[in-house]
Amino acid sequence: MKKLIIPAFLAVVALANAEELKLSNYILNTSFSGDARVKYEMDSYDGTTSDSDFFTTRLRLNTATKINDNFSFGSRLRFQKEPIGNDTDGTVSLQRLYMDYKTGNHSIRVGRMGSPLYLLNDMLIDTNVEGFAYSTKFNNTQLKAGFLLRNAKTTTETSDENSIIYAQGVQTIKIGENKLVVEASAYSEDNKEASPKSQAEKAFTLGAEYTQNLTGPIQMAQVKGQYIMTDADDDNSGYSAGLVIGSKEIKEKGSWQGIAEYKSLEKNGFIYVNSDTKLDQKIAKIGAIAYVAPNTNLEVTYEMYDYVPSSKDDKNVLSTTLNYTF
Repeated sequence: MKKLIIPAFLAVVALANAEELKLSNYILNTSFSGDARVKYEMDSYDGTTSDSDFFTTRLRLNTATKINDNFSFGSRLRFQKEPIGNDTDGTVSLQRLYMDYKTGNHSIRVGRMGSPLYLLNDMLIDTNVEGFAYSTKFNNTQLKAGFLLRNAKTTTETSDENSIIYAQGVQTIKIGENKLVVEASAYSEDNKEASPKSQAEKAFTLGAEYTQNLTGPIQMAQVKGQYIMTDADDDNSGYSAGLVIGSKEIKEKGSWQGIAEYKSLEKNGFIYVNSDTKLDQKIAKIGAIAYVAPNTNLEVTYEMYDYVPSSKDDKNVLSTTLNYTF
């Protein structure tokens, strides 16, 4: 039944705005964007798993269509192939298809979307979900709430057996030309899958992100951190910390950013539906992004994954990625 709610709602909106949805209006009011990526990755393992290296490619096409002053639609189509050199077939997926309604300081998004949350990292929630997201803003405070369907653990299909209700408050504090953002969030997940039964169902996060504007070659420095606690009986917490320095934006010759991140999660310190492991995790990441041509940047990262207990091999990942946006 839950699967029918979103398509039915979109159909009602389309009928109510039939005049604006004429094909000619659709074409004139649609903008297109996207990005292309080529990535080379080397994985090395501390254990019995064989080391590997491979190329992947990805193309994403986005559309944004304005229906009237209140309604708009968006979509994202993804073409991906990995790894190159093997017999793996490429995949095509409709990553996003959503409707936006905005009036005053209020907005609603319904459909398949990117994460509607203000995220400091990927601790808690998938980046592509389906459902209903509400947001409102007054002064420097933003409030978010919604109901989301999550991907099933063993497939890429959404399922009404996996859903999450969330509420989030985001406060932005201006300190001269600098900025402090504080977030507090609460989550409740309904996971009826047979396994894992011990998975946490409720979680709370508290995080902060401070951006300091500078002068000279280093234009900005940003530090961020987040803490999570779930309702699991034990091993139920985690934290992350990160640092970004460099240019404010990577849009011109000589612009760059350096990044360093660390994340520590106990085995029940998250409520991922897609997680394939019930292990303590410690992940460290360092990297750099640099401008190489108009709309093109090069990113190099090194990640270290440490799992406890050692039923899963630790691994190190070195990746080089060329990104082009249009």
